[in-house]
Amino acid sequence: MAEKEVGKIEESMGEYLITVRNELLNGNFDEAKRIEREHLIPPHIIGSISNSVFDGMLRDKKYKFAITLAKKYDLPIEKLDDVVLLEFRSLIAQAKYKEAIEWGMKNKLPEFEISRAAVKGIEVAILEGDVQKAVKWKGDYNINHEQIGTIWQKGYDNAFAEEKFFDAALLCREFGSSERKTLLTAAKALKNSIRKGIFRELPDIETEFHFFNDYSFGLIGDDEAKLVIEVFIEFLDVCVKKADGKTLVSSIDGTRILYSEYTSHFLKGLVHMILKKSIELHGILMKKNKYSEAKNIKEQLGLFEDRVPDDMKRAVLDQATEYHNWLLKESEFETAKDVKDAYMLMGIYSPAELIDSMQKTAVECISNCIRKGEFKRVQYIIDEYNIPALEVGERASEDLKYLLASEMYEVAFDTLLKFKVNTEDEELKEIAAKSFEKCMEKGYFEIAADIGHVFEIKNPDLRKAAKIVWERLMENEDYAKARIVKKKHKLTRKDTQAAAKKAYEINLEKNKIDVAQKIRMEYNVNVGIITWIIELIKSILRIFFKS
Repeated sequence: MAEKEVGKIEESMGEYLITVRNELLNGNFDEAKRIEREHLIPPHIIGSISNSVFDGMLRDKKYKFAITLAKKYDLPIEKLDDVVLLEFRSLIAQAKYKEAIEWGMKNKLPEFEISRAAVKGIEVAILEGDVQKAVKWKGDYNINHEQIGTIWQKGYDNAFAEEKFFDAALLCREFGSSERKTLLTAAKALKNSIRKGIFRELPDIETEFHFFNDYSFGLIGDDEAKLVIEVFIEFLDVCVKKADGKTLVSSIDGTRILYSEYTSHFLKGLVHMILKKSIELHGILMKKNKYSEAKNIKEQLGLFEDRVPDDMKRAVLDQATEYHNWLLKESEFETAKDVKDAYMLMGIYSPAELIDSMQKTAVECISNCIRKGEFKRVQYIIDEYNIPALEVGERASEDLKYLLASEMYEVAFDTLLKFKVNTEDEELKEIAAKSFEKCMEKGYFEIAADIGHVFEIKNPDLRKAAKIVWERLMENEDYAKARIVKKKHKLTRKDTQAAAKKAYEINLEKNKIDVAQKIRMEYNVNVGIITWIIELIKSILRIFFKS
């Protein structure tokens, strides 16, 4: 009866059942569910179809679809477990070991199954030369070297033949070789990297194998240790030759060679050579004006630390001082200050002769600035380098001679105003006298008058120059300045009477009564009774009209 009932249902719903089957076969499980609900297909019919489709998916190796189907239609758990395992082994068969491991872990397969996939993946990686992947998987999935067996040896031989010594050393370390063989292979990797100029690998070698220490050097033996040192010194020489501070710093810092104390005479010698070559390169970079690279060597390699011998520190200071002095001469004041501060060139530990050298250069720089009229910079240098006032005055005196001889009179007078110059210096007075004569010849009477006054030049033309300057000021109605010139040069009434009277009359005519009166009294002008009466009348009228 039941079979007949099923048959009747299939006959009446045949079209929908076929559609459901097709949707399941194509993995459209939600659509199949919709048709089932919409057409009220009985569960036992759906169960029969889903089991049939499931078996078909297994035959077609559509394991993931089969798993989804089993979960959607609550097929027996045994079927689900079987198909999970089948998918896992299918992925392994396709050499999709990473996917197999992830599948196994997601579906909580036994650990030995996951390990089996990992081992296979490691073996394939070794044979394909992907040693980094093999090592990573070994750690990620807790695989011990016994599980790999001897296949690593084949990978080692291949890597060695291709001079991939870093990979060969990794295989040694990870898969059961002796520590000595690992280190000897790592030594080959280091030498090979240097000889091929692949310096970026040096820090990686040290990070992986902890090569530069007393224990490792003792294990590889004296002959190999000597070869390693010789090749490393070749690397240092290349960096110096190419003036490559960046590579030197990154490699030395990455290998951490300078950060330990050693008993091995090989390593002690290497540390000495690293410091020596680093300081040599430091000096070369400063000569090339590559300050940031040079400074980086000093800071990153700790060239002023206690472990560095005093004579080497002194060499660095000498280089920095020489570069600093060059910068000052080139007017590169900001960089010079940075060098001075970064290397503590004016510090309490700097040798006196180096400080003297810098101050001497600073004084020369002061001289250049004075001659250019850059007085703000002069004061900056004085303050920054503690230059004594007496020394500044002496230098300014020499510069003043140059300025006068070069007819740079404006800067010369500024120099006189700003610095304590000894105007009694005989050579300076002689140059000033010649400058006075030049100015008189060229009609620079104001400059001539000022030179004559400052240096107390005994020349009869001085009064002539002062009188001409005074007269021009009176003509230009610059009476205040004219008054200063008269007083400074001690012009007499005889010198000033004619021009003063003329200025008085002009101002009286212009009704500038106050100015006229001031000139008359200042210069004791003899105006005569009539002119005086006119002045008086105008003065009274002015008062009258103001009121």
